[in-house]
Amino acid sequence: MSSWDISASNFEDFNVKHGGDYVVSTRIRIARNLASVPLGTNISREQRQEVERLANVSFDNFTEELKGTYYALGKLTPEEKKQLKEDHFLFKEGDRFLKSCGCERDW
Repeated sequence: MSSWDISASNFEDFNVKHGGDYVVSTRIRIARNLASVPLGTNISREQRQEVERLANVSFDNFTEELKGTYYALGKLTPEEKKQLKEDHFLFKEGDRFLKSCGCERDW
């Protein structure tokens, strides 16, 4: 298995091979920047705003099952923030790892 191949088929037998009770739950996050901007730890505020603008241009072209709701972090109401955190769509503030690498600057 390649270290970059995260296809579900590469993991489907893992729990069975370990007695069926080894993996209770897991979460995998993968992120990559746009080629023209640095990764999150080195990106400036202006670059983050440009990434958001470019993302919104793309989001506007989504149709049917891809169409959704975009929530701009700077425009969320306290109720929206609370719900998005409860639904695990928004990070909670104060994560020491995110904060230490500079990824929590505009939250």
